[in-house]
Amino acid sequence: MDRLTFIRRCRSFGFSIAQVRVPMLVMAVPYRDCQGTLDLAREHLSDVRVRMAGLRALEATLTDIVSLGEDDCPGGRGPDCTVLRALKTDDAARAQA
Repeated sequence: MDRLTFIRRCRSFGFSIAQVRVPMLVMAVPYRDCQGTLDLAREHLSDVRVRMAGLRALEATLTDIVSLGEDDCPGGRGPDCTVLRALKTDDAARAQA
């Protein structure tokens, strides 16, 4: 039961099944060095920070698009939609990448 709880906890932190194997091996062999587990956690933290930066940029762009829609959307026909026009621009596409 402890192993399953450990795996579930690792997965809740976003570690893949393959990544969970590293600390599982360290736990299974008491004399094994745990440096690999620390390296794994550092790498995963770095990946999370990169994803968070991307999500913050996406949030800023979507906030701008929603503000445009709230301020300038004429309503009515789709081709006149401010939000649709903003989503079609290169700036919106670059922010999502």
